[in-house]
Amino acid sequence: MAGEPTIARFLHITDTHLWPEGEPLPLVVVVPLRGHDPGPWVAIWALVEREKPDAILWSGDVATAQHRAAYTLANRQLAPAKRTPESVRTHTTGIPVFCVPGNHDHYSVVGRAAVYLRTGATYNRTFNDAAPSVHHLSIRGTHFFIFRLDSSSGINVGDSLQLATGRIHRDDLTVVDRWRSVARRGGELAGEMVTPDSLRRSRNILLMHHDLGAKAAFHEMDRASATRVLKLMAATPIHLLACGHIHAPDDREYKLFGPGKLDKRQRAALARDGMLRAQSVRISRAGTSSQAAAVSHTVHIIEFEVGVRVRRLRFDGTAFS
Repeated sequence: MAGEPTIARFLHITDTHLWPEGEPLPLVVVVPLRGHDPGPWVAIWALVEREKPDAILWSGDVATAQHRAAYTLANRQLAPAKRTPESVRTHTTGIPVFCVPGNHDHYSVVGRAAVYLRTGATYNRTFNDAAPSVHHLSIRGTHFFIFRLDSSSGINVGDSLQLATGRIHRDDLTVVDRWRSVARRGGELAGEMVTPDSLRRSRNILLMHHDLGAKAAFHEMDRASATRVLKLMAATPIHLLACGHIHAPDDREYKLFGPGKLDKRQRAALARDGMLRAQSVRISRAGTSSQAAAVSHTVHIIEFEVGVRVRRLRFDGTAFS
């Protein structure tokens, strides 16, 4: 509502699809993937300087495929990385930057062909640790917990015909279950001791590449992964899912229960265990931020007030406005 104080402001970018100039683009079957458009890429960082957000959320497909030079380009605006999952990248101005890989950050280029490499080795080695982690921020007296999750970690080379599908690795799902256990009983998150009540009072963000609402062939998450994430959202609660992948912006409220989501039996089980603390989540699905030949480039400014407000900015050929 108008007049409510803004607690925190986040810039959400996604699907930058960086690729070194002059390097041949990899192929999916016989179709070449697309690299980035340098115009909106430059404009993103001008926007950072203009808006000075409290933090930046970068929801995957950093590069078109795993290539050291692509991640070198990504790193130019960031301070040097530390090599632990708990570390936070920062913009050169000191603004924290929270990153997750997308499906493209798992593509290994073999000759000209793109196939899945589950480990995302080049992304991990040259850009950011992809292991799931939680980060704590205190912004103007409000606590934020940011949960980072690689929604492509369960895909392997045998799934290369499903290059856009989301699947979370079983080891990462174990971490999701541990987060949910803390939401139920209390415990440690990101070096902070929390209780179920304090988590309800904090603002909790899940950052991953895939959108749980995607139903297009080859773009949706597998059922087991989606179910575990939905249960985390219901129990923690997660107030915002920041994602990308589909290249079309959206900022709807997403219901956690209903057809294709958690069912009545699962809802009853969560309620019985005292873990039903949310029935919906706000989604920030930004569009592509710089992929070449995109219909439009969009980023989101997310403002936390009493609720969550998402402002969509489009690239007008010069700047995001």
